[in-house]
Amino acid sequence: MKQVLYFLFLFVFLSSCSYRETILRKAPDFLSDKIEDYLELDEAQEEELRSQVTSSFFEHHKEVIILRKILADYDITKDSLRKQVVKGYPPYSRVLKDVNAISIEVLSKLDSKQRKELVEKQKKANEKRETDLKSYKKRGVDRLSRLFGELTPKQDILVEKLVVDYLKKKENLKASSAWRKKFVETLKIDDQIAYQEALKRNFSDVENLKQVLKDNEYFFKFFDEFQKSLTSKQVEKFNKKKQEVLAWIDLYLKIYKTPINHT
Repeated sequence: MKQVLYFLFLFVFLSSCSYRETILRKAPDFLSDKIEDYLELDEAQEEELRSQVTSSFFEHHKEVIILRKILADYDITKDSLRKQVVKGYPPYSRVLKDVNAISIEVLSKLDSKQRKELVEKQKKANEKRETDLKSYKKRGVDRLSRLFGELTPKQDILVEKLVVDYLKKKENLKASSAWRKKFVETLKIDDQIAYQEALKRNFSDVENLKQVLKDNEYFFKFFDEFQKSLTSKQVEKFNKKKQEVLAWIDLYLKIYKTPINHT
């Protein structure tokens, strides 16, 4: 469900702002700083990361234009989310593949001390992770509310049913847990070359569309029902959010045609 939720809720975090251009111009530096702080990179690693992240902002005009059109044409009152994912996942996965490549490159340069610190952070994050019905439902309601406004009692019940169905599929939780466990085990590999090879072997691939659709069939079913229950006020809020995101995308396409002047 992670891929589709990210695809659907990507623009939840993009709100209307008079400083859009400043934010977008500084985005590569901001992202690099966040990653550097988390991984505790040294100066050389940080500089290489910053260069790769900045370059990636210039490399996906074609994919972003395609995704922009899909979003602009999307009618929340009648269009199937599944069909939008079918259209949008190919360009989205090309961007994701580039993100994965950068991630693997950065992680492969971590020394043993940095990796041990990352293992501890992963353990703490896993300990805090809540997987019960109440916490899953709260996250679902919060995300949908940020897109559509306050949910109706009927919609609240739909979200709870979605979470129950998700938790019944034990393979969902097992798959998520297995991924985290494999990542931590990889970080613990002593030999640097073996560690780098394990990273590339286990974490480079992007899930194919067929698998994404299969894994998220129950979510598409939920969203079909959820769409039918939308009020006119909720549709209006979603469309306002959509226009805000389109404005961000248009500015991105304008800014990242030519290299950023860092002076």
